[in-house]
Amino acid sequence: KYAVIDFETTGLNARGHDRVVEIGLVLLRSDLSIEGTWSSVVNPERDLGPTHIHGLTGSACIHAPVFAQIAAEFLELI
Repeated sequence: KYAVIDFETTGLNARGHDRVVEIGLVLLRSDLSIEGTWSSVVNPERDLGPTHIHGLTGSACIHAPVFAQIAAEFLELI
């Protein structure tokens, strides 16, 4: 089985203070058919950075869970 993961972040600097704002996951069987999908908007607990990168607004993230609240579920899926 395979997991295809997409992270949207507040910026493009992996060594900086950029944070995850959205996670998307597609689970594939060995024949590459889709077994399931999962996604979550994430509250980065900071400003959203350049919104043209991810297209999210403050109103989409303000009530979203922080990464620590979804990490266990995400790890269980992968």
